[in-house]
Amino acid sequence: MRDGFCGCVLALALGLSAARANAEPCEPARIVAERAALPEAWRRALDELDLALAKEGHLWSCAGGDLDLVVTGAGTGVLRRRDPRGREVTRRLPGPGDLVPTAEALLAPAAPPAAPTVAPISGLPPPPASARLAPASAPQDPRLLVEALVGVRYGGTLRAVWGAGTLRITVPIEAWSAGAWVRYGIPYVLDPVPMDFSMSDLGFGLSLGRQLLISGPLELQATFDPSIGFVSMEGGAESRLVQSAKVDGRIGLGLRATLRWSRRWRSVVALDGELAPASAAKARRIDPSLPPLPAYGVGASVGVGAAFR
Repeated sequence: MRDGFCGCVLALALGLSAARANAEPCEPARIVAERAALPEAWRRALDELDLALAKEGHLWSCAGGDLDLVVTGAGTGVLRRRDPRGREVTRRLPGPGDLVPTAEALLAPAAPPAAPTVAPISGLPPPPASARLAPASAPQDPRLLVEALVGVRYGGTLRAVWGAGTLRITVPIEAWSAGAWVRYGIPYVLDPVPMDFSMSDLGFGLSLGRQLLISGPLELQATFDPSIGFVSMEGGAESRLVQSAKVDGRIGLGLRATLRWSRRWRSVVALDGELAPASAAKARRIDPSLPPLPAYGVGASVGVGAAFR
């Protein structure tokens, strides 16, 4: 009985050794990108990817196929993965630091570690489905960006220094973005004004943005920001108090720098300028006794943003 049991164990061991010897060799994915044509930061990222692919024992180690990289004029990249069956998938890369994790995530589902083929032992149930490894998912670009900013502005024709707060919502679309924003401002007026004068500005705008530069966690973007401003004024002696509001159309341009702390949080610094064409061409007033509406403004603001995927 003991000799028969030992013989079964020996036969099983020999069978596993033969199966392992006949297994296909590990074939890592091949990088086919034209490195000489890439910026230095992207070449360094490809070198890091070479080292990652050379390490055996990971989900992405033996995926096979090809990896190609194209860098756009805006500094972003596009990674193309062709598997051994000829199927292709692409991912956009905001910067060189995203190359290695994105490539590993693309390769992992195509190369799960092969388990040795062993006949099931009688009386034992198959391993539960929960024990199987789930494929890794590729990092996703943000679907929505929300930013809150505070800033200082200078405006004319009525000269004033403004304190303003802005809430901005943006949807990234590759190297472009589209969004909407709202801003509320209160001024310190430098020109002479009526007694007990106060003013506020509530603006609602749209935004179209284009990436100019991506360098690691730093992004630089230019924006076109048309808006509508609701300017309210109040002033004058109590017996002749005037209070009213007027709508003014504006066009604006902005330059924004974003520094990512993590996949969710980022710092934002923005410069912008705007012009109210109608008020710039001719001074417009809510009332003859009140100052003219602001005709232009420039400002700087800082804040924090959150990315939602």
